[in-house]
Amino acid sequence: MKKLLVAVLTILCFVPFTVFGAENKKVKVYIFEAGGCPYCEMQVEYLQKLDSYNKKFEIVRKEAFIDHVDWKPGKDYQLGMDVAQAFTNAKYNSQLSGTPFVVISDIYAYATYSEDLESIINQAYEEGDKDAVSCVAAGKDNCVRENPNPVTDDSTGTTTGTTTTTSSSDNDASGLMVIVLLIFLVTYVVKSELDKKRLLSAIYSKKAK
Repeated sequence: MKKLLVAVLTILCFVPFTVFGAENKKVKVYIFEAGGCPYCEMQVEYLQKLDSYNKKFEIVRKEAFIDHVDWKPGKDYQLGMDVAQAFTNAKYNSQLSGTPFVVISDIYAYATYSEDLESIINQAYEEGDKDAVSCVAAGKDNCVRENPNPVTDDSTGTTTGTTTTTSSSDNDASGLMVIVLLIFLVTYVVKSELDKKRLLSAIYSKKAK
């Protein structure tokens, strides 16, 4: 019985670490840009002003085009095209049609300036960064999971991607439930041990009389 109690208490001590886990790695937010692109600089400035910058994510800049006048392909142009194709294959409407072309994990890849990226970054951080860009660069397949919410534009017949933001509340609730159950188990074991001692004490007392 004592061994069981020690085992339960040991598990309980480590539950917060096993349930909630260690802090996730920072998400890589890729910006495929063109030299002198004003919207690219604005996108970087927006991201750097977020409280989660350098805490939950970091910025990785890629040269898609040498400049934004002649639009000559830069050293990372082909990579950007391959990434866009990977997202398109996963039912996202992603095209390297302009800059900034922003890629976040395997859930976002669009060539547009946006100030609504924080929730997407948070989702990628909570899920763990899948880093589709590195995956594509390594020549791997299935770097982007299929878009769970493709939206078809009836007027064009094209499919655009939407991103669903998830919360860690479900994980927290599950962790809390595990802790409560373990506390209940410990309480039960302790109570059983005490009841056993009381019973033995009563038996010995009767024998003594």
